[in-house]
Amino acid sequence: MKRPFKIGMRLGALALIAVSALLVISLSDCRGRRSEEEPSAAGARPPAALSAAAARRAVPPLPPPHQENALEKIEAAEEAGLLDLDTAWTYRFRALFEPSRLPQEFRSKVDIPCGTPVFSGFAEVRDRLRPETLAGLEPYLVRPTDPRSVFASRLPARTAAGSRAKSRGTGLLFALEAPGGQRPTENKSLGAWVGVGCRTAPVTIWSHAGVEPADRAAAAFDRRNLWHEFKKIMPLEPLSDKDVVDEHGRPDNGHDGDLDIYLVPPEGRIGRAEGMCVPVGSGQRVPTYILIEETLTGDDLEAMMAHELFHSFQCALDSNEEIWWDESTATWAVEYIDSDWQKEQAFMPHAFVRSEFRSHWLRSRTGLAPYGAYLFPFYLASRFGDRIVGDIWNDCAAAGPNALQAVIGRIQMNGLSFEEAFKEYALVNYDATDTFPAGRKYPEPLDTFPHHFERRIMLKDRSDSWLFDMNSLSAKYLHVYNDGIDPAKFPAALFDLKNLSHHSFISVQAVIFKGQDHRLEDWTGLEERYFCLTNESDRFDDIVIVMASTEPYNAMMGLLLPIELGYVSECDADWIGTLTFQASYNCRSNEEGEWVKTGAWREGNSGPWQDQFTKHDFEISRSFSANATVNLILKAAPKEAESAEEKEMMEQMSRLFGSVVYVQDTVKGSAQISLREEKTETTTVRPPGRSDYVTSKSNAGGGGALAPYGLSPRLTIHPEKGEYTLEINFSAPDAPGVWTVESSNAPPTSGSWTYDGAKPLFDAYVWRETWHEPVLRGTFKGNTIQGSWKSPPRPCLPEDKCSCLELPHADLTVQWSLRKLR
Repeated sequence: MKRPFKIGMRLGALALIAVSALLVISLSDCRGRRSEEEPSAAGARPPAALSAAAARRAVPPLPPPHQENALEKIEAAEEAGLLDLDTAWTYRFRALFEPSRLPQEFRSKVDIPCGTPVFSGFAEVRDRLRPETLAGLEPYLVRPTDPRSVFASRLPARTAAGSRAKSRGTGLLFALEAPGGQRPTENKSLGAWVGVGCRTAPVTIWSHAGVEPADRAAAAFDRRNLWHEFKKIMPLEPLSDKDVVDEHGRPDNGHDGDLDIYLVPPEGRIGRAEGMCVPVGSGQRVPTYILIEETLTGDDLEAMMAHELFHSFQCALDSNEEIWWDESTATWAVEYIDSDWQKEQAFMPHAFVRSEFRSHWLRSRTGLAPYGAYLFPFYLASRFGDRIVGDIWNDCAAAGPNALQAVIGRIQMNGLSFEEAFKEYALVNYDATDTFPAGRKYPEPLDTFPHHFERRIMLKDRSDSWLFDMNSLSAKYLHVYNDGIDPAKFPAALFDLKNLSHHSFISVQAVIFKGQDHRLEDWTGLEERYFCLTNESDRFDDIVIVMASTEPYNAMMGLLLPIELGYVSECDADWIGTLTFQASYNCRSNEEGEWVKTGAWREGNSGPWQDQFTKHDFEISRSFSANATVNLILKAAPKEAESAEEKEMMEQMSRLFGSVVYVQDTVKGSAQISLREEKTETTTVRPPGRSDYVTSKSNAGGGGALAPYGLSPRLTIHPEKGEYTLEINFSAPDAPGVWTVESSNAPPTSGSWTYDGAKPLFDAYVWRETWHEPVLRGTFKGNTIQGSWKSPPRPCLPEDKCSCLELPHADLTVQWSLRKLR
């Protein structure tokens, strides 16, 4: 609830804010962008010698602008309607295998990190492509060892003898390092291709350039023990291709069941696809083979083998999963094998949209965003252990292509809600280095901050606000800093959170810095948070606000976060707090009537006359609830007594008991009331045994501001006893109600009426009549007071007819919480 300002620098009513917001935000954003676009040498992240505040406020250098690879250009053109389906898919495969055949506008010098999504997407659209398109794609869809393959023309001529390799010299050494012993293998030959079997897994690595490249790659595969490392977390290993058939349904006798990795020659060295995992056949669980660009060596080769091998493990469970989960976990798998590689960190910029101070939509399919989403499985593995990634993949296999549901389910099974986990994830990603000492940490520092940066608001001598959109499954970052606010001029800073609190899926966290200290506060669901800058405990240097949305599909547009400087009444108070009042009852009554002779009847035209009886039964259920919230703002005020007698009494209490009395003239509060009644009357006639019934339902509800009379809280503190008394009286709200009555009489006859009462609900009912404990007592320690009171049970008497329906028999609960400001 908004606190009233006495004077000050308000933006005015929300309507005025909304009208002027575009201008305000435009000016603010221009200031922010200018600082980003013109970084100086001092704009880089400052050295540790600088103060913590200076480090937080330093503007990081702009990351280099993103350059699109060929696949991103093709995707954008197709979405814009510039390419039809068949042309777009022809160009996608050319981008992977023959980029020189692309039109100039789709070529790029930027490498394609992984071609697997092209094959996954192709499985979804294959049946929609024209026959001539599929025929043209055939060289890209067959194995490199097939004479029809696009690679056939790139292979140098080889003699049969030259193509057959001798036994490996290095494999045994690495096989002995692997758990489970070595796997007996022998080198293979297929035309110009030489295959070297790995000793730690059913994997054959093929090279057209002789045995040495394949031998080196197999040795690296064994040394890293990739297969067994992934088996630790994934429930199934890649499927065998032994029983795979060709496009005509014929068995392929060349497949021996091993997973084949082909070291293939690229068309050029620029804009190439460095690796891809190719599913063999259709269906949910399929075998695969892997293509890796043969010029990769060292860590680059090993990391690419890890990434593509994890895709093979995925396809053993679900080859049709969402692309964001496919690529994010395959990218995370590189980190899982060796965190020193840091190959995955190259995709970190694609986890964020820096120009909008936010993270990408988690489920984005756009560009490289699915690779940047590796931060999410990285968070999950850091939080719950590496095995959770495999558990989620196992759930995906059972539930179909909806990774998000599997993620939510697994997080819940680990004792945390998805909302809490995503809120934590958003905070971790604000600045995952040691410069942001708040919340959970990644196991290694990640410099996420420069990639999303933050919207900045400087508070000094005017209020400000931020008008923004909240994207689904994403986080937004705001930094508010005190640039020398004068507490004598502006003793209060108010963060108006109402626009956010109305959305249950939006979380708000704040990290409050003061000097070298900081604290984390959860503002989720709060309507406001104010700081009394005249109080030492409320002063701040910087406040970082992290907002996150768990809404899976829809963005929230036009959210407003005003931050206002001025005088609020809380800053003049000694005690502030909240008191809540609840009254409720539920009652059900059954009344069975007696049989009464009401006439006579006879069967047919000549049957004997018989007595006829009728009985009326009633069933009634009623419920009542009343809820009220009162915001308490109390000040030591013997001098503000309403009368001389009251002032004298308060002064006497102070002299006699050493007590201090706190009162307040104006109390803000709201209330909500509802009353429901359902009555069923059943009329039974015997004989002939038919029954009619009439059902009526009535509902009344209303609420509003508490009536001004009777709201006079008084807090009396007895310091020498450590005790207090809190007195408060209040009455029902003056608010219109709506009554709705529905009835039915021997179906199908029915009708309904609605009446808008437009008058106070329960205007003769005063809550004070049912509350016999207006003085609340308790003990306090330090600067806080908390307590509760519940009315004693009021049982109904057995002989009464639903006597618990009377209002005095409602169950009452009162809770209060106050804290001392000064």
